Amino acid sequence: MQTQVAVTREGMSARPTSISDDVYGPQEVKEPLLLDLLSSRAVNRLRYVSQAGASSLVRQGRSVSRFEHSVGVMLLTRALGGSVMEQAAGLLQDVSHTAFSHTVDYVFRDRKEQFHESIFRSVVQDSDLPEILREHRLAWELLFEPGNLKIVDAPAPALCADRIDYTLRDLVRFGHIKALDARDFVGALSVFDGVVVCMRQDMAERFVGWYSYLVEQLFMNPLELYVHDEFASIIRDAMRDGVVSRDDLVGVDSAILDKLTAHEALRIRLKTLLSIKEVVADEALGERRVYSKGRTIDPPVLAAGKVVPLSHLRPDMATVWTNIVKISADGRLVRRVQ
Repeated sequence: MQTQVAVTREGMSARPTSISDDVYGPQEVKEPLLLDLLSSRAVNRLRYVSQAGASSLVRQGRSVSRFEHSVGVMLLTRALGGSVMEQAAGLLQDVSHTAFSHTVDYVFRDRKEQFHESIFRSVVQDSDLPEILREHRLAWELLFEPGNLKIVDAPAPALCADRIDYTLRDLVRFGHIKALDARDFVGALSVFDGVVVCMRQDMAERFVGWYSYLVEQLFMNPLELYVHDEFASIIRDAMRDGVVSRDDLVGVDSAILDKLTAHEALRIRLKTLLSIKEVVADEALGERRVYSKGRTIDPPVLAAGKVVPLSHLRPDMATVWTNIVKISADGRLVRRVQ
């Protein structure tokens, strides 16, 4: 089941709409600003961009779209008490993601996975968003002032709506957790002085387990790493040969695939990529070393009337990140089995 959102604009405004979200359940949006942004071309492009990038082509359960995640960040920001401006910032914070999302970071060998951030300004300025925001007497830059991003996009290893939503959403879709588990966790959250805090230590510990699973078993999975790297190589060659342009990247997944399949040599390579069933990490016989961003989390927890990082209460949990940090630093030598 995928998040269902249908919004139509009528003149200067849009109709109230119901959202059927597979993580947070039924929701209703009435605010004109949010409705108009939900109906924008810029936001709706994200319906056709896979959050998992090239992994979505070969691994079952990796089908979340950037649109679903963006709507989820908006809804979670609302649940945490964020203003309409903060919710709008949450909806738009990923609007510059390219086709195939973070796979494009592999194209440009950006190990910090920040390519979409480097093009954010140009993507927004070239979209229909500035005009929509002007209708609401807003400049788009105001939407992304630090005060509107505290809940939405706090630096790691803190909690924020973006980090929480992609964790819950990816793991619900992958089948590792249930939507009810995700909603229980959201119910244990609050905000103190702009900081997203877990009110229960046991729920914070549970989230650490979920997040470490997400990073190690999905983001750093040998199959996913191999496919990111190989698909990036295909894209680089397509760009070198003029089959795909840099501007094409700020489009949708299917358009990139259409261009690749129209070129005989690239079509053969893509077909081979799509046939991959198993990849293993093998330091002795690996074919290629692939790197992935090391992600960690240290949820703020309310304990004895004070907000402290979970690591202050459970120093032993630092060992959860040992292997993840090592893989990020050393990369993984991976090889295709079949």
